[in-house]
Amino acid sequence: MLSNALAGNDTDESASFLCAFCSAELCSLSIAQREAHYDLHLNDDSAELHEALPVKSSPNILPKKKLRWGKQSDTFWYAGLDTPPPRNYVPAGLIHVLRKGLAKGHNRGNIRRAALCVENAVLIHREVWDAQWGCGYRNFLMACATLMNQKQQLGYFSLLDSPIPPSVRNLQTWIESAWEEGFDAEGKKDLKELIGTRKWIGTADIWVAFVSRRIPAQLVDFDLQNKSEGMEIQAIGTDALIDWVVEYFTPKGSQEKATNAFDSLKVSSIMSTNKMPLILQHAGHSRTVVGYEIDKKGATNLLIFDPALVCQISCSSARSVLLSLSFPLTANSNIGAIPTAPAKNQMENSHILKRKRSMDSSLNKPTVDENGKIIPSESPARFSTSVKNSLSKVGVGRKIDPDLYEIVKKFRLEPKKLQKKKQYQILYFPVTAPLSETERKQKRQVTSIKIT
Repeated sequence: MLSNALAGNDTDESASFLCAFCSAELCSLSIAQREAHYDLHLNDDSAELHEALPVKSSPNILPKKKLRWGKQSDTFWYAGLDTPPPRNYVPAGLIHVLRKGLAKGHNRGNIRRAALCVENAVLIHREVWDAQWGCGYRNFLMACATLMNQKQQLGYFSLLDSPIPPSVRNLQTWIESAWEEGFDAEGKKDLKELIGTRKWIGTADIWVAFVSRRIPAQLVDFDLQNKSEGMEIQAIGTDALIDWVVEYFTPKGSQEKATNAFDSLKVSSIMSTNKMPLILQHAGHSRTVVGYEIDKKGATNLLIFDPALVCQISCSSARSVLLSLSFPLTANSNIGAIPTAPAKNQMENSHILKRKRSMDSSLNKPTVDENGKIIPSESPARFSTSVKNSLSKVGVGRKIDPDLYEIVKKFRLEPKKLQKKKQYQILYFPVTAPLSETERKQKRQVTSIKIT
């Protein structure tokens, strides 16, 4: 469901209002026309429409004047900077919002247990200029923003910041520089040239970028396809992937049952950790996993930052929620010891990994009435409950107490959606000491752990 994108601009001072998907200038349109414009993006379920930059033309929706398209902006931001974040960043503090929402869901009986990554994780979504190919790059930047602001390995900052700091285009330079040093011969053969192109990259390419900078990282492969056991076909399903993610984010000892009332006070159902976010890749898209939740029925949902879904929650919305909670944007929390990476049913796999570089996304649709017509956003009372209660509207003149549990739903990835793909790859960061030069050279060939 659309949020502040339909209610007004991110800043009251600006006379411009750009479409969150195609950066078309919508300032001259009424709110109802803006909603209809977004409906053009959202009503078609095909990934091709979501990835395309142009918008379907309609004389009743689009202004007669020439549309103004967004310019390329390749600015990298992390919480330690004094400058405000770019428009496509939701700064540190969003994890705290999710934790509050999960706690509310737990109090309502909707959530049994949940765990989240380190609280300084940042959401970065793609912009118009990289909308067709930028998901891998934006996930890379989310990882960099978190790694450069963590307190466990302070040496990471200088390794990532120099000689060339992170950015979309600079990542292409990082990878090509690693090729020249002998890293990932197959990737070089596959991509041939990367700098200045719009070529997709996958988690294996991001792994190359990090280990060439001496940042420890590990790839994990999951094959969810049915496998034959003699004459029987064994269904693999998503359990192996979900179980691995749950074990990764769950602090050691947190699942032990309390033996008395005093111990029960120390066991939290909503766990904050110092684990880094994961990058989850399949043949079509990649997203950043920031935690998980187990609902009242026992089903486990992943919690994700998706760089393709720019309407999840805007930067101004995050600030409004955080201010209402009296929580600083740059807050950081390192809670508990670092759990070890999952080790059961794993084996080292030294083969060069296949590249999975493509894009797709699925977006929520606007609210319609019983006759199938779009509900105009001029009438706040007719907004759907999730939008009305979850985000404070900009320019309405009053604030709505946010329902933080509704915000959590916008970041949920359910098992039934995971089942649509049969092969996944995870990139995670153990946050151990930087690689020595010897260790760095030993990682010129891309390897992974295969979960069986």
